[in-house]
Amino acid sequence: MDLNFINTFCQRLNLRLQPVVLVLSVLYVVLMALVFLSRPAHGDEFIFIGDLQFVMDNGFWAASASQVSLPQMLLAYPLALLFSPLVALRTINVLIMLFLLYYIVRIRKLNTDVVIYFLFYFGTAHFFFSGISDVLFIAGMVVFFTETMLYLDDTKDSNLNWGFLGLIVAFFTREIVLFYLLAVILGCYLVYSTGWRPRLKKSIPHLFLITFFVVLNIPGMLRNGKLSYDDRVPETVKNANMWQLRYLSRIMIDQGFIADYTYADWDEVLYYMEENGQQSLPSDALGTLVTNPELTIIEFFQNLADSVFFSVHAIGFMMLFCFFYFMRGYFFGNEGLFGLFVPMSFAFVMILVSLIAISFIESRWYASILLPVTIFFSEQARREKYSHSFLTANFATLCLMMLYGMFILQ
Repeated sequence: MDLNFINTFCQRLNLRLQPVVLVLSVLYVVLMALVFLSRPAHGDEFIFIGDLQFVMDNGFWAASASQVSLPQMLLAYPLALLFSPLVALRTINVLIMLFLLYYIVRIRKLNTDVVIYFLFYFGTAHFFFSGISDVLFIAGMVVFFTETMLYLDDTKDSNLNWGFLGLIVAFFTREIVLFYLLAVILGCYLVYSTGWRPRLKKSIPHLFLITFFVVLNIPGMLRNGKLSYDDRVPETVKNANMWQLRYLSRIMIDQGFIADYTYADWDEVLYYMEENGQQSLPSDALGTLVTNPELTIIEFFQNLADSVFFSVHAIGFMMLFCFFYFMRGYFFGNEGLFGLFVPMSFAFVMILVSLIAISFIESRWYASILLPVTIFFSEQARREKYSHSFLTANFATLCLMMLYGMFILQ
């Protein structure tokens, strides 16, 4: 089989296939938007609707003390003066999606296939159409990873100042930034190793934004001793938190008392601790790791398998490409900083999520790294010997997944 002939054929095929896939991806995301934006509030949306209503009734200062995520509320508040909290929250997330598309097309001027990948992911990951703060967190992290990735590629324009602004917004938006800690440290280290240094004049916006969010978080830090992130614990529940809920949920799932990918009731958490002691369930990330090492190891590999499944379902062939490229770079050591940053970041995020998420994996936790993986694929696949074959295979995979997604809605 002549691989060069196949690659040349795929090159000509892609010229005709890419516009078709782009149109299909637009139809796909519009259809998903019509379906999911028309649904009534569900799941975590009730938490954010309540938070936004609390802000409107009591102000941001009081909201900080009551563990409300402030960046999302700042964006949604003006719209909530005109529309219902649910419409305001969902509209903000739609605008954030449009911003990400504008960012990759007009600001970063990335390849057209990246638009296809983003549209596909928006349509597949239905939480983008929900009124939750994850979408703002994802946008901030995507900008950080993208600017860092492109900075490490000498052939691309980048602006690390935008990247760090995105990181600051993400840091104050969602506590799951903990999952990305190693990836952020890696990115900062690689950038620093190239000789980049922050300049005071260009750091003024960052210092202002940090100061602004810190001041807003003062009531929360004084009352709760930590930044104000959304507290998903009902007001009627005392002396219990989400770490304990997740840990007990894992125990009950393993024992067959509740179904996979479901949580225990808060009453069950309180009863369990009443019967077994307050310390019987870990109350923080470190506790989930050391309380039962055997359970931690078992759940790590189970969560790792789930992580691979969710990632393939979300971006298909591109996740496998990223994993392959990471292994090739690790064992042969012939890749530059650009070639290793995203694959290593992906690996770090997978490890931390699989270790810390003792209950089960939520696909939205990976969105902030999976979207940069699609950018990495778009850039790196074109540098491979049979690059056009890679792109054709990816287009075919996404087409099948989009057609299947539209079919099951019927």
